Amino acid sequence: MSSGTAEGASSQSQYSLQIPAGSMAKALNALSVQTHQTILFSPQSTSHINVGGMKGRMTPTEALQRLLSGSGLKAEIVPGAGFTIKKASAIGKKSAEIKANDVETIFSFAHRKVKSEKRTSNVIVDSIAYDPFENLGGNSSIASSLILLPGVAAIYNGDEPRYVSLRGISPDLNHTTVDGLTMASIGETGSGTRRVNLQDTPVEMTSHTNIYKSFTAEQSGDAIGGVIDMIPMSAFDHKGLYAYLDGYGIASLYGGAAGQNGLSGYPKHMGAGEKAVISGRFGKNKEFGIIISSRYQNRVTNQTGTSGGLQYFDTAGKSISEPSSAKWNGMVAPSSYGSSEYANSVTTLGGSGKIEWRPVNTGLTASIMGWTYRRQEHQVGDWDAYNLKNSVTNQTPTSGTEQVNSIYVRRIQNTYSRSSNGLIGHVDWTRGKHDLVVRGGYTWEDYDNYQPLERMRTYPSSLYANYAGDPKNGEMFRITSLSDPSQVQNAKWSAYQMQQQWRKSTEGIPTVRADYGYNVEGSKNRQLMCVARDFWLLAI
Repeated sequence: MSSGTAEGASSQSQYSLQIPAGSMAKALNALSVQTHQTILFSPQSTSHINVGGMKGRMTPTEALQRLLSGSGLKAEIVPGAGFTIKKASAIGKKSAEIKANDVETIFSFAHRKVKSEKRTSNVIVDSIAYDPFENLGGNSSIASSLILLPGVAAIYNGDEPRYVSLRGISPDLNHTTVDGLTMASIGETGSGTRRVNLQDTPVEMTSHTNIYKSFTAEQSGDAIGGVIDMIPMSAFDHKGLYAYLDGYGIASLYGGAAGQNGLSGYPKHMGAGEKAVISGRFGKNKEFGIIISSRYQNRVTNQTGTSGGLQYFDTAGKSISEPSSAKWNGMVAPSSYGSSEYANSVTTLGGSGKIEWRPVNTGLTASIMGWTYRRQEHQVGDWDAYNLKNSVTNQTPTSGTEQVNSIYVRRIQNTYSRSSNGLIGHVDWTRGKHDLVVRGGYTWEDYDNYQPLERMRTYPSSLYANYAGDPKNGEMFRITSLSDPSQVQNAKWSAYQMQQQWRKSTEGIPTVRADYGYNVEGSKNRQLMCVARDFWLLAI
């Protein structure tokens, strides 16, 4: 099996070839190296077949026709992937055995770019391919796929990775691109930090993603951690019409505040989602391609939480600062107890589209791609805190009664949305030893947040709390009952903080980049780079 590809290599471009006489396997390997095309074949199919030498200027397709003439083998073009070599009698068969082999071939080509880029790159690179049959269910973002690579760690948002760290370095020191063009980022909450949110960028808009951990002159100088480059999917990655649709349901077993308080607009348990990709090629010679992807998901992440502090007493019943004192009575009691409820509804929606043009026998490819993905969250959180006095009655190692000094309550709501958007163009021209790639586009990210906050407190005069728990065995003390709950309802509450906060920010980055390469001889490449760097527009 031979594999040797280069970005932008075309099966219709002409190359100056020198194929020595010898075995068919060596000839195919030489052709793969000299044309930068992937050529897959089994050693068994080419054993005991020898070919004469070949020299001249021709396309890979023409060279394969000459090499395979009279051998009983034929080359089958896999669009965007190179060639497979099969026995002539096998091409076109529909038996169960051939179908199984075809599926195996599909999976081999699904990761061809990953393997070839690692083999041909002159820097350290790790890659991961998008495969709809191996994705991680509903949560199939760029962040969740990259953490499968070595040296990549996740920074989580709840149960989903949001940012990635390369080599243990902060995400702010990574440089993230789509097809080599810088992605805009407004940071975590519109703060303007450089970290790029990869939680809401779905993998189905990409064919694979590369991570570069060492650098060359044409890469950005701000990539201290590494470069993350997402390669868009192409309609030419598939033979013809391709369609993939995945629908799913999400069940969250805990209702939380949404279930207990019946909060309007906050689902208790159920969520759902879909993701889809469809692509096709058209035109007289199938030189045009279009690919569209979409993503929708709504999920619930309701939670509750508890917290508490501890205090210690001496044999006389007075509070002491630590249990190391010789007068400690050996028991502990709570100094405070807090409980919280949190309801959250998260909706992601978006899609991408790409139009491509690859005229036959020109060495030219061109494309325009756009995308937009939005994440919206509706959050509400309630927090209650009981601060207790430093005296205990009816104390045992696991229970007791304390007087309540004060009660603090808080309600915070958070309605925010963020969107990642982009419009990019790509032109690639290959002619013999020359390769020119021009890319340009504009990416932008928006953030919008409205957050009201209310804080209240009261000081009841004669309210007592009964508590229970076993801290020595890992349990925390919890308030089990109040002596007179009506005192809480009828208490005089005072507001000590009432505020509303709006926050908006936008960042846009236009980028133009031109790369020119000249192939000196064989597989030796000398790259001449002309790069127009990024322009940054930031509004907060």
